[in-house]
Amino acid sequence: MDETLSFQVKGMDELAESLEKFAKRYPDRAGNALEKQAKELRKDVTKMVRNDTDTDGSSKRSLTKLKEYKISKIRGIGLNQQVDISGIAPHFHLVENGHMLTNKSGDPVGKGYVPGYHFMDRARKKREKELPKEIESVIDKTLREEGFL
Repeated sequence: MDETLSFQVKGMDELAESLEKFAKRYPDRAGNALEKQAKELRKDVTKMVRNDTDTDGSSKRSLTKLKEYKISKIRGIGLNQQVDISGIAPHFHLVENGHMLTNKSGDPVGKGYVPGYHFMDRARKKREKELPKEIESVIDKTLREEGFL
């Protein structure tokens, strides 16, 4: 018994073209989502500073102002994209990490040590839960536009 099986697949070119479009669009959209999350993280940090400290935000270099946090440009390609957020106020590291109380000559005074608030770490942990959902929605939206969903 000599049986031959043959089949024809139609639409492979369209599928390949759609996959190429998806591959080109996804990195840009993922980068935009990453930048959006970075801006949200910055807002979370400023809210924490307002709530946890006694500052009213009136000083020029107050950590309650969005401009005191720098968001870098998106770096990386494809799935390995990243963005950095840093406090640019000269006293940010002292409030974030804690510091020794010293006089002008550098000798310890008073209690000796002021613990840090760790605003960035707390905000990052909060955003870690939301970032995968955001990226998943970007993927779904892109797949829907290309007709895969």
